[in-house]
Amino acid sequence: MKTAWLTTLVFATCLFRGKAEVADRKGDRVITKVVKMLEAMLEKSKADGDADRKTFAKFLCYCNTNKEEKTSEIKSLSTDIDALETKIEELKGSTGVLSKDVAKLKADMADNKLAREQATKQRMKEASAFGDLDKDSTAA
Repeated sequence: MKTAWLTTLVFATCLFRGKAEVADRKGDRVITKVVKMLEAMLEKSKADGDADRKTFAKFLCYCNTNKEEKTSEIKSLSTDIDALETKIEELKGSTGVLSKDVAKLKADMADNKLAREQATKQRMKEASAFGDLDKDSTAA
């Protein structure tokens, strides 16, 4: 597309130059101005094309490099995610076991507290009975 446009532009330039030679002196100046303007446009178009090619090459290099980096990062992080998911499952399993242990220990502590309270009551009764027996023994 760009080549066809440039070819047309060159052809038009040559055509204008040919007519400029045939035209009179006053028309020569107008035609010359148009030709110079077209030549300047052609040069600018070529410079823009070169700049676009360089910019595109840099962009393409950036895209390729960036794609490689992101692909390797995704692969690495996917492996990390799998490892972390496994670790989470292990921790959930150990949490379940520890929760059961905690519940058993709480039940054991409640039983121990009840046993201590009963033992304390029993000792108080026995101490009271001993005190009464001791009073009776010393009074007699």
